[in-house]
Amino acid sequence: MNIHGYKIGDIICQTFSYNMTINDFWQVVKTTPKSVTLQKINKKVVKGDPWGPGGGQVAPIKDDFVVNHTRQNRITSRTREDNTLFSEAGHMSKVDATEAAKGCYECHWD
Repeated sequence: MNIHGYKIGDIICQTFSYNMTINDFWQVVKTTPKSVTLQKINKKVVKGDPWGPGGGQVAPIKDDFVVNHTRQNRITSRTREDNTLFSEAGHMSKVDATEAAKGCYECHWD
C-alpha cells in the first residue's frame, strides 16, 4: 500500500464523457510511495444495453486482464483527497468492489 492508500488489487474506474458515457476499468498491479501501476481489465454488462439509447450498467471483472495494456500513474499534488487520479484522458477514481459489482452507468449512444 502506498501513502495515498492504494494497494494491489484495487479497482480504478476511468470515465469518458461528452455526449456518451464510457467506462474503462483498471486494476492496481504495483505500488510505490508516489505511483501506481495499473493494468486494464475487462468489463461485463450487468443491466440494460450500453449501446442502446437508454444506456446500461457495466461492471469490472477483477483479475480478467487485457493483455499488454498497462499504464503507470504518478500520484501528484493534483490528486484529490478522495484519491481521484488525473490522466491525459480524464479522471480515474478508486471504486469499492461491492459497489462496482452493481454496475456503473454507461451509454455509447451519441
